[in-house]
Amino acid sequence: AVFRHISGEETLLEDIFELEPGFAAELNIQTNEFKKWNWYDPKYSRDESQIDLQKLDTILYNSVKRHLISDAPVGIQLSGGIDSAILSYYVSKNIKSNIKSFTIKFPNSKFDESKKSMEIAKKFNFDHHEISFSVKDFIQYWKKSILFFDEPIHHFHTLPLFKLYEFCKNHVTVILSGEGADEVFLGYKHHEDILNCKNFRELRNFGKFLDFDIAKKYFLLDDDEEKCFGKKTDISKSCLNQGKIGISHYEFNTHLKSLLTRIDKMSMANSIEVRTPYLDNTIIEFGMNQKLENLISKDIDGKHKRKIPLEKIYSQKISNEDINEKIGFHVPFNEWIQNEKILRDFCAKILDESEKFNELNISEILNLKNKLLSSEKINVNEERAIWVICNYILWKISPKLTKIEKSDFNFLYELLKQRNSYENI
Repeated sequence: AVFRHISGEETLLEDIFELEPGFAAELNIQTNEFKKWNWYDPKYSRDESQIDLQKLDTILYNSVKRHLISDAPVGIQLSGGIDSAILSYYVSKNIKSNIKSFTIKFPNSKFDESKKSMEIAKKFNFDHHEISFSVKDFIQYWKKSILFFDEPIHHFHTLPLFKLYEFCKNHVTVILSGEGADEVFLGYKHHEDILNCKNFRELRNFGKFLDFDIAKKYFLLDDDEEKCFGKKTDISKSCLNQGKIGISHYEFNTHLKSLLTRIDKMSMANSIEVRTPYLDNTIIEFGMNQKLENLISKDIDGKHKRKIPLEKIYSQKISNEDINEKIGFHVPFNEWIQNEKILRDFCAKILDESEKFNELNISEILNLKNKLLSSEKINVNEERAIWVICNYILWKISPKLTKIEKSDFNFLYELLKQRNSYENI
């Protein structure tokens, strides 16, 4: 509820655990011995004092080239930012024609960046496709997406990604994504603040979606706030002990996992393979070994510059015009939940299901439901609480297959047959 996802190996299912990033496991079926080990733990010294653009150019080219290897058609997902623009450049260097590109469009929203994506597609002569995503789509794909999640959905943009990949499967089988560039090269605006954290609690709180007290208002949680942080406490302490170098790795070890989870599950639900060239080990090593001032700095005019190596590549290869601040993949949920009756009614109907679950504070949730049904304005904490609670309830009531026969390769079809009552929500 606080972070929208679970860190570490814990899950919401009793006695079910998941492997953490960089871990592998082996089960000996004869002795029943189970072994788990950490095979990849990126720790870098950040001692590269000069940005070697020629080296970066080479490893970007080679990474994209490797990620384009496929017997099936490959496309690219465009976001309107420099990360996907740079990938587009290297894709065009490897494949000269018939490249398909795809982007999400939010009609009539200030968060729509499809125009920038179109400009990139035109520059590289891609066969470009815009996938429009409306509030009606949000409702439709919310119910659909959660069927393929093992836990409540984390991020709003999980839903348009489902529609994007659903569309893509009629054109390509593999999609390149710019995911990971911001974590490797410190591209988020808040990286300017996160590097100045003075204690582990301050660092740990980055990425918090709801304050613990707000979450307790709607969920009957244990009073021990420390439990809600999962492994984030250990990670934040470990990072802080290494100073700014350790802090700079924090989101690579926390936030990135939830982003990769959503693209993996939404793409595989549609038989699409998403590949992430920026998370090639050669690029991770390049970015993680750069001195911090090579990645993020302030110029003489006081303007902050972030992911500087990629900005330099963009200026060198694509355009030397000033780089505009990217909005990011922002779904206008806050606009819709304030102004769109169809979404308010849908969320109110979900909240009505709260009476089935003893772990929820039903009276407070019903107050929230009544506010949705009125024309009353909803504050930011309430918007976020609605998202978290509705995802939890949808996940709890979504049809789940209870038995899978080893010989039954149509088990997903069997699950979907159980959706009649669920679809009526």
